[in-house]
Amino acid sequence: MTPSWFRPRGYKHLDAPVGSAFAMKTADPHFVLKHSWSPLIHYLKSSKRYKPKLRKTEYKDRPIMYASHRDACIFSKYAYELNEKLESYYFALGLTNNVVAYRSLGKANYNFAATARASANALAPCVVLCFDISGFFNHIDHKLLRSRLKRILGVKELSEDWYSVFREVTKHKWIERDALKAHQVFGPRISERSSAPIATIAEVKAAKLQISENQKGFGIPQGTPISSVFANLYMLDFDHAVTDKCAK
Repeated sequence: MTPSWFRPRGYKHLDAPVGSAFAMKTADPHFVLKHSWSPLIHYLKSSKRYKPKLRKTEYKDRPIMYASHRDACIFSKYAYELNEKLESYYFALGLTNNVVAYRSLGKANYNFAATARASANALAPCVVLCFDISGFFNHIDHKLLRSRLKRILGVKELSEDWYSVFREVTKHKWIERDALKAHQVFGPRISERSSAPIATIAEVKAAKLQISENQKGFGIPQGTPISSVFANLYMLDFDHAVTDKCAK
């Protein structure tokens, strides 16, 4: 039986795509604990945005890191479990109608924007505050994230499997996609229409491609299946405080 949270992924990585059989194994904490994690693949994603005040279009680069198929499957399973608990927290704290990012609510950003605009018009005259945090994922504090994770899981210390997942996200390793593309062997493999891996870890090390590691006490990758849930978890206390303030 295929888990409800599992979905196959077709991109090229350092391993081949996995199926429901692998997904079923992730239910065993010992399987996750013994898992050998792979480096993420990093690239910059450019988003085009029109600036009305400047009357021109600008491009914003976002650093994206995506996980191998096996790693992504494990992240998805733990993200699903964490999100279930987070949704319960939203309901208990009265945040269900306030938090809209990274949730399956059946609506798009323009729906929420239209609702916010209509509410502002109904309350007029009023003040609307808009904020954009630069490099949000890059500055998530690991200690704060870990404390919130333990709280929502209801534990004093993370279990070994959860700690393995947490450590892999916070102390993540990555390879540059441009470096793989530039390699005379790995580059052509990326363009091949097959499910074969781009390269094995042994091949990557033999080719002496740089594998970087986050050695700071902050920052998580943007692009893994669990990153968005961690981001919402990180903002839980802020969401509660702001909602409480607005209600008064």
